Amino acid sequence: MEPGIYVYSEEVQIWWLRWIGYILSFGKVPVHTCLYVKLAASGYCFRLELTSEPPTQKTRTVGRGDGYTIQITRVEENEVKGDYVGNCSPLAAMVVTENYASTENGDLSYTGAERGWYDEPQGCGGPMFDRCTCNTFTSYVLKKAVLDGELPPRPRGAIGWGQKPKFPGPVF
Repeated sequence: MEPGIYVYSEEVQIWWLRWIGYILSFGKVPVHTCLYVKLAASGYCFRLELTSEPPTQKTRTVGRGDGYTIQITRVEENEVKGDYVGNCSPLAAMVVTENYASTENGDLSYTGAERGWYDEPQGCGGPMFDRCTCNTFTSYVLKKAVLDGELPPRPRGAIGWGQKPKFPGPVF
């Protein structure tokens, strides 16, 4: 397996999310997408994802949003799944993931009326859960990490893919 970024999609299994997604995507089965990266220097592999699942012992939560967390999970090379995305920077993907919903400047997740919204992360948490999905997160990270401008095609059923997230921050 060569170092790089891998995009993985799996069908949503929770029945009510699946039903809602099926309606929103006009008859397509909704999918959950995430990224796997293999770093060239160390050979370490990681899973990068936006999820509402609780973290495991191998997981580091790097950001929070409204109802979800951004997680980086160390995985073994034989656990890496998905399609290879050429000419991408795995290190850039890790950095973008760390910043996507970082709360280093404060957590604004409970002050919705007092938020400003920005096109780039402000270090105050991630986009609202009902507007951006794991698919939005995945496509955003890929856009920031792709070196040649060519993104992989949108996975079938990837609701929110390519949507532009709005990051919370203080109102000035």
